[in-house]
Amino acid sequence: MHLFLGNLPLSVSEQDIYYLLSGFGSVTSIKITRDSHGRSLCNAHVEIKEDVDGRSIITTLHNANFKEHYLIVYEI
Repeated sequence: MHLFLGNLPLSVSEQDIYYLLSGFGSVTSIKITRDSHGRSLCNAHVEIKEDVDGRSIITTLHNANFKEHYLIVYEI
């Protein structure tokens, strides 16, 4: 399942996202969207191995507070 994570803090890393999501299931890939200068655009695309784990992430983390930012999480 492919997920979109939005409203991430500028300072968030792929490792931060991995730690956030790894408790839900197998994270296959994480890619933070960046501009041409390498700065985060405050969103990421994540691939989760199992659909049921992805749905659990959406249910649990959409609008959840993460580093003082309320996450936007949905399937793409």
